[in-house]
Amino acid sequence: AMAAWMLPTDDHSMYEILLGGDSYVPDEFRLLNGLRDVEMFMPRDIHAGNDYGSSKIIFRAKEVWSGFGEKLGSERGQEVCGNMMQESRDFLTQLTGQKC
Repeated sequence: AMAAWMLPTDDHSMYEILLGGDSYVPDEFRLLNGLRDVEMFMPRDIHAGNDYGSSKIIFRAKEVWSGFGEKLGSERGQEVCGNMMQESRDFLTQLTGQKC
């Protein structure tokens, strides 16, 4: 939620948001200071709801990353990708399914 608010308004960078939350997350989600940190925004599916008969909502990581990939496929997204190092482009292509 914080990323959805702070990134579009240019309040903070992705790295600043991840760094700010690093001490509050389990070890498996801690920063590695590498490309895999990007994936920590949505590393796996999230199941929301309760166990008392209500239906659960599943937020699927694949859907989040494919949506991000659609943005990479735009004219502006391809312009941004063109300014990245090859390793970063390859990583985002693998993560999102969209060629960066």
